This record gives sequence, C-alpha cells and structure tokens, in this order.
Amino acid sequence: MLFDLRGRGRRRAVQVIYAMLALLMGGGLVFFGIGSATNGGLFDALGGNGGSSVSQLNQDQLKKAEAKVRANRESPEAWGALARVRLSRAAEIGLDKEKGAFTEDGKAELRKADAAWQKAISLAKKPDPNVAAVMIGAYGQGALNEPKEVVRAQEFVLAGKTKISSNEYARYAVYAYQASQLPKGDLAAKKAVALAPRAQRKALKAQLEQVKTQILTQAAQQASGSSGSQSPLTP
Repeated sequence: MLFDLRGRGRRRAVQVIYAMLALLMGGGLVFFGIGSATNGGLFDALGGNGGSSVSQLNQDQLKKAEAKVRANRESPEAWGALARVRLSRAAEIGLDKEKGAFTEDGKAELRKADAAWQKAISLAKKPDPNVAAVMIGAYGQGALNEPKEVVRAQEFVLAGKTKISSNEYARYAVYAYQASQLPKGDLAAKKAVALAPRAQRKALKAQLEQVKTQILTQAAQQASGSSGSQSPLTP
C-alpha cells in the first residue's frame, strides 16, 4: 500500500496530500468523485446516489449482464457493462462508508469487476471512457489499491475528451505521481499549469510540486521502513 498510516508523521503526510487533492479537484476522495466523468462520483455514475437506487442493482441485473457476455463474448460493451454491475455490487455489499474503504467481500467483487474491465479493454479499439471513469474508484485507496491502473483508466477518460482542462491534467499528474510514473506526472503538471488562468499558475505549480514531494517522501519512508523490518538473518 502506498500510504502506510502507522506513525504520526505518515498520517500527517497523507493528510497534506489529500488536502492538496481536495484543493486541486474541488474536494472528495477518488472513489466519491475525483476522476469521474460524472458530477456525483461513482454512485451517480452507476445510476444511484448511494441510497435505495444503488440497492436495486441486484442479482437479476448481474444475471442479465452475464447473459449478454455469454451471448457475445467478443463484445467490449457487454464486458464493460458487466464491470459496472460488478462495481455497483461491490459498493452495495462491501463498502464501509464511514471508513471510505471496501471490506474483503467488497474487494472480492471489485476483482471480478477488474477482470471484466480488463477483458473489455483487450477487445475495444477505444475503451469506453465512462466505464473507465468509474473503474478509477475500483483501483483507488481503500479499494484494490492499484495506482498504475488508476493512471491507465484516467488515460482512457482523457482520450475520450475533445478538450482537457487544467484540473483534469492536474488530477492525472497526481495519479501518475502516486503510481511512481514521474515523467507522466511532470508532463501533465506542466500542461495543467499552462492551461490554468495566469493568476493561478504559480500557486498551482507549487501545489503540484508539494504533492509530488509528499508522495515521494512517503514512498521513501515506506521503503526504508520495509528494509529496516527485515530479520537480521536475512542476507
């Protein structure tokens, strides 16, 4: 996991990073809105708002989605639809809203959503950016925690746009930094700054640099902690 929350200093680093994310992206964690092509985050993208409408995505809908896949196993649309249903089920049966994280049951369902999405990607010339947007939530913190897949999904989201905003490039930069893809992050950060209103460029550049520094520092601390925890008998 990128962020090990043990230790006061580490918790503070995470708080700073998410404070920056909120400032850059208008608030909210990845799962609940950042990176989504919709206004309300994952729940709205799936057709609900976290209440009763989400619970209506039941076993019958899963059976229908699976039936469409069986009918045409070469259809990226069918696999993408199955991924969305699996993702909605994960949120229904295994999301701890207070912690903003999935339970083990939820993660098991997320892995099934991931399998369907990976199949959709392999079949599609241009993966559906709307499905990619909600899949970001499956790969984020508190979920499957696969930052490289977050970057990949965000790339599909951006590929589906005719015009990319400064905030979207900033978001992509943060994702790339979290995935240790520094060249991608630096390039996206430069584009974000270039597209920002002139009066905001200096502040945005400083914010992105601080996020990058905090992420790299946290990764270095975790790496150091991991090496230091080895047994003295380990060569």
